[in-house]
Amino acid sequence: MADEPVAQQVPRRNWRKGWLWPFVAFLAMLLFTLLWLGVFRQATVDRASMGPYLYVYEPFAGRYPDMVKARESLKKRLLSAGLKPASAMTLVEQEQGGQSAAVKARVGVLVNPGSPVPAGLQQGVWPRQMAVSVEVNAYHAVASLKAYSALKAWLKARGLSAHYPLLEIIGPGDRYRLLMSSSAPTAGGAAPAVSPRP
Repeated sequence: MADEPVAQQVPRRNWRKGWLWPFVAFLAMLLFTLLWLGVFRQATVDRASMGPYLYVYEPFAGRYPDMVKARESLKKRLLSAGLKPASAMTLVEQEQGGQSAAVKARVGVLVNPGSPVPAGLQQGVWPRQMAVSVEVNAYHAVASLKAYSALKAWLKARGLSAHYPLLEIIGPGDRYRLLMSSSAPTAGGAAPAVSPRP
């Protein structure tokens, strides 16, 4: 009687071995992206004399996401006109609501004294004054969220309340500063507690 062929067992593949290095690569890329965005960087809060800051701007009234778009659009317009502003700015004068807040603000860029005012824009100044200053070096959307949260926590720890105007300075690079005057708000300048921004 002839020997019957022995059925060979197909070796079972361990799928985990094949996915280990791609998974490690994915985690490394994710970590690099978070580091690049500045997610792990902390905001520093200080009280100091700040300013003066001279700026050119256009008034804005609308939703917060649209304000961010308007600020970026203005910066691009100025760049195409031959101006090279190092820092964009927003002076938030009043707002109501949360992330879809209705905002009244000035959007513009910081300029040097004596700089011409481009057509269609106005000039303003944040005078030198004592202010609560929050600084973060991160991608501006991440930095804004961290700065507003840090300001809110700093004020709460001291039994203080936020008031407008709030000055945001974005740039150069990943530098982001949020300033709030230390003086009491003027009549009609009181505002709801500051909330984190997108």
